[in-house]
Amino acid sequence: FVLTSCDKSTSKIHKNPEEYLIKELKNKRILMLGDFDHGQPLPYYSIMELLNKWALMVEHGEDVDKHIVLILETDSSKVNLLKTYFKTNDLMPLFNKWPSYNIATLEHYEFYADLRRFSMKIDSMNSRLAAPMGITLDIFGPESAPVWDSHDSLDKFSMDRFEYFLKKRDLLTARHITEYLTTHNNAKAIIYYGNAHLNKSFAEKNIFHTKAPKNENTKGYFLAHYLKSSFGNGQVLSVNQMLFDSQRIRPSVAEKVENDNFYIETGSLFRKIILFPAYDGFIVRRERFVYGHEINKIISKYVINSCILRMDSLLTDTTNALLKQDYLKTVMWLPYLCGMNYEYPVKPEVWFRTDKPAVVVHEWKEWFRKNESSIAQRIGSKNFEDMLKQMYIRSLKTKNTKELLSIGFSERAWDFSGFSEAQWDSLIWPEAIDRIKCINSIGQLWFGDSVEQKTAHAFLVNYTAKDFSDPSLYLKWFRSQKDGVVY
Repeated sequence: FVLTSCDKSTSKIHKNPEEYLIKELKNKRILMLGDFDHGQPLPYYSIMELLNKWALMVEHGEDVDKHIVLILETDSSKVNLLKTYFKTNDLMPLFNKWPSYNIATLEHYEFYADLRRFSMKIDSMNSRLAAPMGITLDIFGPESAPVWDSHDSLDKFSMDRFEYFLKKRDLLTARHITEYLTTHNNAKAIIYYGNAHLNKSFAEKNIFHTKAPKNENTKGYFLAHYLKSSFGNGQVLSVNQMLFDSQRIRPSVAEKVENDNFYIETGSLFRKIILFPAYDGFIVRRERFVYGHEINKIISKYVINSCILRMDSLLTDTTNALLKQDYLKTVMWLPYLCGMNYEYPVKPEVWFRTDKPAVVVHEWKEWFRKNESSIAQRIGSKNFEDMLKQMYIRSLKTKNTKELLSIGFSERAWDFSGFSEAQWDSLIWPEAIDRIKCINSIGQLWFGDSVEQKTAHAFLVNYTAKDFSDPSLYLKWFRSQKDGVVY
């Protein structure tokens, strides 16, 4: 229930939100921080900022918690691979478990690299600090099963899976977190989960607009509610995040914070009073949001072959709706990667004879065997430019720019009204192909074969005048130099 409010702020604004929240955690058991767009660089930056602030406050001798568990939206098998990566610096085992929807971005693996560097920082700090001052960071994945991969066309999924998300997932996840924190009774938890799971109210849970059975009640509780029930309302702080929006935020709040990020309680933030706020508070962010880059757009022999092998592995049960959906989505990546005709809307059932999926996989294996040596030339081809030109023209009509931004286009490509061949040839395409080559090389440096990695490294050293030890550092350089953001 919502009422129009008078313009009155009743809650203190905290201009250093990370410091404030770390101090708040001292008197709580759990801090939940919202991942406000899966797979994107700014949300990942936000959780790293929080962790780095915690480590800095410890170094400065401030009275903060010394044992933190970072709880991620994944399962224990993925966390075990992540911890192994911290030791080996080999990302490939993690890459081989990549999910099929948009969280599988280069920035997703940049986040893992940031966590690895942070873990090494903790080890270094502990080597310098006296024993009582030592700190501990653990990572925990509480999911019962791999997180729901595909968020589109969910009406094709079995209703068992829908029922699991609706009635069981958050409850089971909360139970696993409770068990962990009961066993590790000195640990404080920072939970980094998708926004919806931080909702503490009784709410609509059909957030993907799945076609539900008739008379199905699709309302229920999310993770935050169950944790507050277990540990007490005051012991769990649920913090969502949003970009600054002058149309939604009270003028009296906006005028007090010029260019700073800030934290404020939900009830004092918005122009309308919310009697039953979904979250305890918000971090309002002033940074400009830029999109990440999906791995399924990295033209690499390893990525293409991984798609084909993934399709093969999904044929264990051709009647399983979930596996079929994953299979179809993987097939849909291949036209961009391989240079086939790229027409939307795609009907994979017709386009790829999915009544005979094993035959399709065999044909793709044969295609890869015959064309493997020519994949490296794809980005410089006329076919590649023509494909992206058609995608760009289509985006001007649909206003859907995310896919091209993910490939590497700049936001400036949509500064023009309508399409012009002259603008494409002189302005849009030269900038786009320059950026695409850089992004694709970063992807190949991570997920290419040995030849692709060597070529990509030489390109990036020449392009950036930097010889970084980790591909993730080239991503940070790209955002800084090409997109003009600080994260």
